[in-house]
Amino acid sequence: MEILMSNLSSSVTEGEIRELFEEFGQVLSVEIGSKPFTRSKHAWLKMAPHDARLVVSSLNSDYVKGRMMTLPLLQKMTSYQ
Repeated sequence: MEILMSNLSSSVTEGEIRELFEEFGQVLSVEIGSKPFTRSKHAWLKMAPHDARLVVSSLNSDYVKGRMMTLPLLQKMTSYQ
């Protein structure tokens, strides 16, 4: 399951994100991005569904490097048959 982290500090690193989230389970991948001319970053994490739900319930609206992050779960749309 994917988690979108938004409103991250521009100085946050992939290692810091992994360290924070690995307390809740295995982090399968981390991708960091940013918008031009802003001071914030966003990141996409992939974790097992149970671990992802635990992270969101535990860390949503928590502070990392002085910025409150938001953590919505992203579920991929499946095609209807």
